[in-house]
Amino acid sequence: MKRIADCGLRIADLGTRPAAGGGAPRLLIVRLSSLGDVVNALPAAHALRGTFPHAFLAWVVDGPLAPLLRRSNLLDEVLPLPVPNGQTVRWDDLLRAPALYTDFRRFVRCIRRLRFDTALELQGLLRSAATAYLSKAPERLGFVDELRELNHVFVNRRVPPAGRHAVDRFRSMAEAAGAHKAPPSWGALTWPEDETAVAQLLEPLPPRYPLIALNPGASAAYKRWPAERYARAADEIRRQGEAAFVVIGSPPERALAQTICDATSAPTLNLAGRTTLPQLAALLKRCTCVVTGDTGPMHLAVAVGTTVVAIMGPTDASITGPYGVRAVVIQAEGMRRAAWGQSKLRDPKLMLEISPAMVAEASCRALALTPDAWALRAGSLHAEIPRGGTPIRRAESRRPGSPPLRPVPSAGQTTASRQALRWRWRPRRGIRLPRLR
Repeated sequence: MKRIADCGLRIADLGTRPAAGGGAPRLLIVRLSSLGDVVNALPAAHALRGTFPHAFLAWVVDGPLAPLLRRSNLLDEVLPLPVPNGQTVRWDDLLRAPALYTDFRRFVRCIRRLRFDTALELQGLLRSAATAYLSKAPERLGFVDELRELNHVFVNRRVPPAGRHAVDRFRSMAEAAGAHKAPPSWGALTWPEDETAVAQLLEPLPPRYPLIALNPGASAAYKRWPAERYARAADEIRRQGEAAFVVIGSPPERALAQTICDATSAPTLNLAGRTTLPQLAALLKRCTCVVTGDTGPMHLAVAVGTTVVAIMGPTDASITGPYGVRAVVIQAEGMRRAAWGQSKLRDPKLMLEISPAMVAEASCRALALTPDAWALRAGSLHAEIPRGGTPIRRAESRRPGSPPLRPVPSAGQTTASRQALRWRWRPRRGIRLPRLR
């Protein structure tokens, strides 16, 4: 069982740090998991740091995610929650494991020594709300619509969320704590040693080729696109121009990644399970494009500024999709039923509506850096935007003779870019991929 010291919490240093001077606030962010949600909460930390540059800003997170947050230039301290065997801690674990209970008591004493003024509870669960409560922060903020596991009992100020996407929701919490509105930013997430380690891992690949990352894994089966389709998409992209591929994932997904490497003729490298989280961020930063499902690495790629081709078959991209305009979402036709109140359909068959040709076309356009944008679906609906416009991320498909469509802009899209959008119905028998120059 891991002790709290193994997670990197410097107990001797906590409580001895200089207090924030000049009446600067002492702020605590509580977002314990998962990778994608932790990354989506970083713009809230950026807003707080921009408004209160001299504040003491700390973050409580599950131990396995702490190394990534330690790379951030926005935080003064990262406090990893004691975790047994690298897994998420449950309250009954504290009763069954005396050593873990001792570590947790020590953890609570440490965060109380830091004397936080405000705690932002971004998780909406019992263990996260209780952690904010145990910090003894006088003001504990939580979302008004989060009533799971009685977490609302431990917060004393409920904030109405703004927007549908997780990034907008978390930023609204920061604004309720006094942060000013500002464009979202994730800050730095890598160090030079991470980039050096990634450069060594990529030595087997041709250095002159554009690098595309393939991320076939996901936390649930209904979010996974078949591995053989990743391989067919890679072959289609390779026929259109020079490109190299790297397959990423966690250690249990290494066999799945090797399946793609064996099935494709393109130059491919299996790096699943061979990188730490900071090294994964550096790897995604080096990529020209990332082809992925609805997973944490998708949000990590957005955070480091890499173009994302997101295969969002059964999930709603307006809530959990890639944030911003450097992304193309390929949405399954069956997601039109989400308009009836189902924002997440757990049907694995929806992923099969997305063909390798659609993913290859999106990836080729990302590589070619064409100025137009598009919304790909099982239908043939396309959108064109003038040079300098902002691409949309998803739209409802239609058949000839159906009512006119309303474009669905991406999160953070401006009014001017919405007005610049022009729809064109383009029925096509096949997809012609652009040749890379």
